[in-house]
Amino acid sequence: MTGLLLAQALKKLGIPYRVFERDSSRCWRSQGWGLTVHSFSAPKIRYLLPDVVSAQIPSVLVDPVNAADMTDLMILDMSTGEPLTAMRVPGRMRLNRKKTRDLFLEGGGGVDVQWNKTVVSYGATEHGVKAVFADGSEYEGGMLVGVDGARSVVRSVLCSDKAALNILPITFLGIQLDITREEISPLLKIDPITFLGLSQAADACLFYAVMSSPEVNGTASLAPSEHRWHVQLSVSWQKRAGDISVPDSNEGRVQLLHQKLAHVWPPLKDAVLNHTTHENIQVDVLSIGDWVPLQEGWDNLDGRVTLAGDAAHTMTMFRGEGFNNAVLDAYNLVQAITQVYSEPVSSPNFAEQRKKLIDEYEQELRARGARVVLASREQCMRVHNWEEYIEWTRKSTWGIPHEQPSP
Repeated sequence: MTGLLLAQALKKLGIPYRVFERDSSRCWRSQGWGLTVHSFSAPKIRYLLPDVVSAQIPSVLVDPVNAADMTDLMILDMSTGEPLTAMRVPGRMRLNRKKTRDLFLEGGGGVDVQWNKTVVSYGATEHGVKAVFADGSEYEGGMLVGVDGARSVVRSVLCSDKAALNILPITFLGIQLDITREEISPLLKIDPITFLGLSQAADACLFYAVMSSPEVNGTASLAPSEHRWHVQLSVSWQKRAGDISVPDSNEGRVQLLHQKLAHVWPPLKDAVLNHTTHENIQVDVLSIGDWVPLQEGWDNLDGRVTLAGDAAHTMTMFRGEGFNNAVLDAYNLVQAITQVYSEPVSSPNFAEQRKKLIDEYEQELRARGARVVLASREQCMRVHNWEEYIEWTRKSTWGIPHEQPSP
């Protein structure tokens, strides 16, 4: 996603680029669930995208009315459905991730993507860098930007034995399902898009979000009884001694999910259990981990190679800020690249200017990245501990770790 956003920005500015994607095609794997866009990143998305693409952002909202300007994050006791607090996180949008990716990929005439290209190594050339791919192909350019995700190959080369993810002791199950107007009615009264909660009885954190409303998925034109909301639900808990391992089979995972939901607020529990069998629901299991960018930096080959997005600062999803900080990376990097290419590659100042600007970009990225990764880790562990969770809801503050703290 970050690479496509960066490509759209470079295309808009007339700076040559190529996107190399390890997937064999756009349909190779699932493109995730939803994206929360915070107020601090939304203007930068619009800046990076061509106007014709930016104008289509409303078309990828999960709900055309309720997902455009979300104000409060509802925090619940998920055993009872009782609201504990409404945290003020104004100006958020909730986007469908697949539709957003398609928009970034195809919008404004599309971006140039080379599919089935897994980078394995790179090296400096006289004026830039050469990337070598698993299929034996090689490409040269002025810079290589690793936006290849949480298990980034570029990061593994840059940071060697310090590139591995820090795996957190959290078990995470996720599902998608369609529910009826009757079933969703009590959930909509809590919040029309999303809410978060912890059930002490189930010893689990639950996150619920609408992925598409009837106005988006086309069922609004049908009779009310045929209206459907496509929703996501994650159920996660802290690993403890004696825990049963997550089964390998989908049937076993569905049974485990049902066990965890047994003591959850009945309207949510019933809406899920009415539609989840091992035959019609796939239960995804995610490994929860993070990576704090190395504060000592890395050898960027004098500004030829750098990182952005999850490759630069892998964080948990419990603050919903991973994509938002990737947007900040793309915005900052575009400013640097624009200045780098303000003079010809043959200019005697080109190499010095590139090194200076990319070093400055990485310095900000490392400082911010450390703050946001650690804040997300803290949030992750907090929402899986009842006592800390209750204390957090009393504070009723979300915090802004992406911003530089005041001296």
